Amino acid sequence: MAIKIETQKTEIPVVIGKLEFTVDASDESSLRLRDAHKNLLDEIEAMKAKDSNYEADFEQTKEVLKKSYDIILGDGAFDKLYEQTASIHLLSKYFMDLANSLTEELSHFGVDQSQKAKLKKYMKKS
Repeated sequence: MAIKIETQKTEIPVVIGKLEFTVDASDESSLRLRDAHKNLLDEIEAMKAKDSNYEADFEQTKEVLKKSYDIILGDGAFDKLYEQTASIHLLSKYFMDLANSLTEELSHFGVDQSQKAKLKKYMKKS
């Protein structure tokens, strides 16, 4: 008798309004997203550190959001979203919701604590 293990997709569907996207949750993509996330956090910190005016802040915030959405949801995602919802404030809110939801979804791809303990125990026996 053969052992059958169902495979899982490494894609997470995302729907924002009427737009549908797919987030690649493969190992390579996850590493790329983490690097991009760190770079974006550095950009945001740099924005906070300098004095600027509303227009400059607005444009810089829009650019950071564009990079963020395009990295996570694919090139052109921000433009489609901005066409659907022409508000940086709302797109920022959507992005926070997306980031929180993705963090939760990506945790399902990992090994939980009980599995880690079993794996560690097994590896010691080998």
